[in-house]
Amino acid sequence: MDTKFKHYKASELQGNKVSPYSSLYYRPPKHALSPNSSTISSATMQSFELSTPSPINHQPSTSPLSSGQAMIEVMVGLIALLVLIAGMLQVASLTKAQTDTMVTARKQAGQKAFGYSALSESPEYILDIDLGPDGRTYSLDDTTTRASGALFREAIVAKAVRDHSQWDILDELPDQSFSTLNNAGTPISTFGLLKGSASTNLTLRPAVRSLIYRAETIEIKSDVWMTWTKGIY
Repeated sequence: MDTKFKHYKASELQGNKVSPYSSLYYRPPKHALSPNSSTISSATMQSFELSTPSPINHQPSTSPLSSGQAMIEVMVGLIALLVLIAGMLQVASLTKAQTDTMVTARKQAGQKAFGYSALSESPEYILDIDLGPDGRTYSLDDTTTRASGALFREAIVAKAVRDHSQWDILDELPDQSFSTLNNAGTPISTFGLLKGSASTNLTLRPAVRSLIYRAETIEIKSDVWMTWTKGIY
């Protein structure tokens, strides 16, 4: 047989130090093959030696250090998953509680708006606001500088005329809204603002108290301001 290349597995090359994990491509010399056979002569096999790398050990490591590290990684992953689930559930509870208080406060303000008199606490005069740590305007952690009715009248209402004598002209108009603001002792009361308020205490979940926020409860409060509409309709 005129064979140029022949494929021999390592297990077929008897008598040679060859790894059983390897496959060898061997081109036998012409004098090693008989004309009618593809068998390699024993002399050629004895002279043929190959050096192959030792087989790779694929056995997993079972050292105590590796086992401990895997256990720590599993524990960290479980804690992170627990924090994520507990946080999502707590956020859902906070959102529902805030919505409920907002609806209740809106209901109170709406009932007052359709009353026969605009009886409600008056809003505060705010001159300036210093933002709190959350960086949001008009939140509970803001620090406010209060103003007064006199300052409100001087800074806003007095700008309606160029000089004080022109108030006599405005007093003759059918709509005396500006004159009412100027003459009122508490100008803010003339706007007919009515307040509705509601609050609730939400108990935090044990996982949230232990891992995120160390408090038993969180107070949620909502304030809604509306205008008195009984005098309009």
